[in-house]
Amino acid sequence: MKILKTDKYDRFKLLNGNRDIDEAHVRRLKASIKANNLLESNPILITENGEVLDGQHRLTACKELNLPVYYTVANGGDVDTVITLNTLSKNWSLLDYAKSYAARGDKSYEYIVRLCEEFRVGVSVVIALLSDGLALRDDARKDNTPVLRFKTGKLKYSQSDYLTAQIKARQIFALSDYVKPAKTVLFVKVMLRVLRNPKFDIDRLFEKLHTNDMTIEPRNTVKDYLRDIEDVYNFNVKKKDKLLRLYE
Repeated sequence: MKILKTDKYDRFKLLNGNRDIDEAHVRRLKASIKANNLLESNPILITENGEVLDGQHRLTACKELNLPVYYTVANGGDVDTVITLNTLSKNWSLLDYAKSYAARGDKSYEYIVRLCEEFRVGVSVVIALLSDGLALRDDARKDNTPVLRFKTGKLKYSQSDYLTAQIKARQIFALSDYVKPAKTVLFVKVMLRVLRNPKFDIDRLFEKLHTNDMTIEPRNTVKDYLRDIEDVYNFNVKKKDKLLRLYE
């Protein structure tokens, strides 16, 4: 299909029966467009009558930013077409974003992809390792969330960050045989916190787990993990002689 361009917004009509405009989504799109305008490579799809089949949020963002709209014209189409498009479409995963920026030479995102592939973990875990515990959360009420900064290519890491994250990943994931949640975001964040404690020796934790055939099971809170790690670390040590106190 030929990609067309116009700044005449009255060329387009929102299709009756399509989903309502999500203002939070429009705000995120506007932030993304300002950071990295890829509208030309992602045109909206309209009918011959100008009804928007796919891209009503992009259209709204263009209007609010006073930018031209790139579009293609489909032969036919109605609300059922919109439903089919949304059913068959596959949203980009976080790794898709990372690989896209990495392919364009962004070193920070190259580091993210390398760590994901080396340790077979998700992007959120890798971001936590690179950022010493940053949570890759989204919030529709805010325009500058860690997720949005990630998706718009704004997270930056040095080679030193990469090498440090690699070392920490090897230390933490070495516990995998005894810690089922070793590669989860929450456990990684807890371990990054514990590793900052000058009294903590990760080799001792591993030895306690291995020698005593102990395990750490999945938990829902930081406090529970800290309590478990402390219990394992101080196993067979009198309470008054505890070697590590993470949770009181």
